[in-house]
Amino acid sequence: MFSASRRSSTIPMYTTGGEGVILNDAGEFEMIESAACRRNQKRVPDNFFLKYSMNLSTATTVDISGNYTDYQSRLFSSSVLNSGYDNAHTGLGFTSTLKHRMAVGELEFTGSYQKLKDERTADQGNYVEVLDYSDWSNPLSLRSGGPGNLISEQETLSAKSVMRSNETEWLGIAHQPSMGFEVNNTEGRYIRRDDYYRYRLTTMPGLDMLTMNRFLAGTYSANYTSYALFADDTLRYGRLTVRPGVRLDRDDFVEQTNIAPRLSATYDLFGDSDTLLIGGLNRYYGRSMLTYALYGAQNAGLQNCGYCTLDPNDPSNGWEQQKDFEGLESLSTPYNDELTLAVQQRVLSTTWRLQYAHSEGRDEVRSRTKYPGTTGDQSKIRTFDNGGRSSHYAVTLSVRNSQPWEWADATHVLNGSVSWQQSKNNTPSDQGYSFFDPSTRLNSDKVWYNGKVIDAKDLPSTNYNSPLKFNLELTSEWQEYGLTLYNRLQWCGSRQQAVLYGNEYYNDPEFGQLRKYSKEHFASRYTWDGRVTWKPGFAYGASVSVEVNNILNNKNVADTLAYSDQVLRVYDPGRQFWLQMNYDF
Repeated sequence: MFSASRRSSTIPMYTTGGEGVILNDAGEFEMIESAACRRNQKRVPDNFFLKYSMNLSTATTVDISGNYTDYQSRLFSSSVLNSGYDNAHTGLGFTSTLKHRMAVGELEFTGSYQKLKDERTADQGNYVEVLDYSDWSNPLSLRSGGPGNLISEQETLSAKSVMRSNETEWLGIAHQPSMGFEVNNTEGRYIRRDDYYRYRLTTMPGLDMLTMNRFLAGTYSANYTSYALFADDTLRYGRLTVRPGVRLDRDDFVEQTNIAPRLSATYDLFGDSDTLLIGGLNRYYGRSMLTYALYGAQNAGLQNCGYCTLDPNDPSNGWEQQKDFEGLESLSTPYNDELTLAVQQRVLSTTWRLQYAHSEGRDEVRSRTKYPGTTGDQSKIRTFDNGGRSSHYAVTLSVRNSQPWEWADATHVLNGSVSWQQSKNNTPSDQGYSFFDPSTRLNSDKVWYNGKVIDAKDLPSTNYNSPLKFNLELTSEWQEYGLTLYNRLQWCGSRQQAVLYGNEYYNDPEFGQLRKYSKEHFASRYTWDGRVTWKPGFAYGASVSVEVNNILNNKNVADTLAYSDQVLRVYDPGRQFWLQMNYDF
């Protein structure tokens, strides 16, 4: 089996333009100016996949697959001059799976290798910022540059084995156990061919202060290995099916053994499979702390200089080797405890399911400023901890065909659902892993919302969560003509969302500096999508499809943002047309 694809995207943006500042060839600050204009971001991903399967014997099969990806993009910040950069990504992977059927069950072994490389090339090799407080009522910020040049590489070796036993009976109970293990090793490398500098000049009456940060050229690496053992047993006794299990995870970064119990059960109420009572109680640990394990290497080579001169080689500049983070070595693995309860009922040729799900997230990783409100090197230190907490509740009623309906010379398959959900998190989405503001005295446990101070965990959703959703899908197929018609209707109820317009803060006499959120009402929205596919029998595998998303071209408001003292609306995509031609062989 072979597949290849290319997508090319041109995304129109708007740059704000204005004044900026650069460091010229003479090593001096120089003012530059750019007009506001429209400018395009570009993305071009290519994907290739090849898979070969073979039967070595009646009991043994082998699957071998390989994939290659190439991704080119042109990106920039809309409000920073000379911030453009090109990013080139390549990925190569191989996977092999061996399955062998034995008298006692089936043994499966999978081995894989993956190599990823990203190369970032910036228009400007440094970042320059001037903060002018000559007029305290109207401070001026002049910036230029981007994230700098960087090469990152990542190699991963993985092995997994599972033994699935045949069903046996013992003491009147049917058993079908399975067990297995996983091992994953990842090595990350971050390569800078040149030193990367960040200059910040702060000017105010009677004081000019220049601070610098630099990442030294070099290669910095980190290694991460994780291990897992898992086992479960499917027990059947009369109308009851119970599946207890356990998973043990450990890695060489956290260095803790995490035990995740699993339990699910199904009871056939009347013994005819028409009415099922379903339940589950499970714990899920974050499968990988790889992001945090590699963070140290990603930020290695950092040096800081306070009260500097513009010449990096000036002997009077006191460069200090200093990490810009703390707390990674004491992190625990985040986990979720999940409870599910469901009733499933077959009615005529349809299956109805009412489900309740509740999950509690614990030890979620968040980051914050280590020394809020300070200046100099200490203000740049980010600390990580496991203080994140979250909860999610959902009730869903769904219906689907038990078997296709036949009407008007066609078969019809229906899927529909209506759901209610509520989520809470003591770390708003804009203060998660990537949040870092070294210039504030921020209290992250409290926020100012809608005129009063509340706990951050009680802040309404900041990530577009609609409490009530409806989804309906209908697929109709006329096999005689090779014609398939697909329709999907989605509706999301109105919501109250907490929004943050810029870096607004509220200074509370008791709790200090707090993030300031406003209450925004978003109306309900709906979209109708459709697709028609024609695959005639005489075309020997060729087909063509036309897809139209948001057929009615509804103007659905997704979010709002502040720009130049205005609140602007952000919309979901309007009507889109897609034409696709395929050949299956």
